[in-house]
Amino acid sequence: MRKLLFGVSLIFILLTISAYSAHRFYVSIYQIDYKPAKKELQIISRIFLDDLVEAVEASSKKKVALGEKSQSAEDILLFEKYQKSHLLIKINNKIVTYKYLSSEVENNVFISYFKVENLGSVKSIEVKNTSLLDILPTQQNIIQLTIDKEKSSLLLTAEKPSGRQTF
Repeated sequence: MRKLLFGVSLIFILLTISAYSAHRFYVSIYQIDYKPAKKELQIISRIFLDDLVEAVEASSKKKVALGEKSQSAEDILLFEKYQKSHLLIKINNKIVTYKYLSSEVENNVFISYFKVENLGSVKSIEVKNTSLLDILPTQQNIIQLTIDKEKSSLLLTAEKPSGRQTF
């Protein structure tokens, strides 16, 4: 478990460092935390901005200004549509709907916040994430899970776009 956490931390550090220049590896990080007191799932995604813009534009066939001063409500709607078509979450074998809260850009990384409300206990979680795989076949989507203080990770790729954890 320590090696896995070290590996995920190392990838996050590399993601941050490489954000200052063009990157050659393609990775995103999704943090999914279950907050039992609030009965909600909190989701934070971190995706390289240039890759995300390319994917949203390819999907929508429209120019978007994500992360720019000229970003519009329509740009965010196109991002949400893209995200919801590529990120599927099941809790206890039932698909859940997540709600977009906000986003920001930090060092060429688009950080977005979502949540799922009114959840009971979480016995299992399944995540399917095909984000950016439509434009970058070597993309890796790292899912960091914290459910009832238990931490685990999933590495999702084109060959293995979904994973499941039980608690």
